[in-house]
Amino acid sequence: MAVTTGTPWDLALDQGKHARPLYSGRAISARAAYQRALYGRAVLVDLRTDDQRRSHGRFGPALTAVTVPPRALVTWLVRRNTTGDVIVISQDGTQADDVTEALADVSLAQLTYVPGGVAAWRSAGLPLE
Repeated sequence: MAVTTGTPWDLALDQGKHARPLYSGRAISARAAYQRALYGRAVLVDLRTDDQRRSHGRFGPALTAVTVPPRALVTWLVRRNTTGDVIVISQDGTQADDVTEALADVSLAQLTYVPGGVAAWRSAGLPLE
């Protein structure tokens, strides 16, 4: 019987060889996402619904951020006029993780996501309006 401590390392090892990793290599911390969006090195793509943005806060105008519905993300990626990284964020990070996983092989952009989503953003003390 294996003993697990509940740390991310133990949880990742316990998932088995065919399970998705706890966090993929496409994950970026909320603080790193904030810095990259603040200085224009990446676009922060908010996948949340209008209700979620009203309830949990919006990203301020100081950030390079856009709101894109999940179904329109591929079209937005194809039509955008800029290059550079795209950081996808959702309310709890699950939807953003799923989207980056699904688009990993498409190569439309360097996609990353924030594990924990806006909840992690708020927990890190980062600004929301």
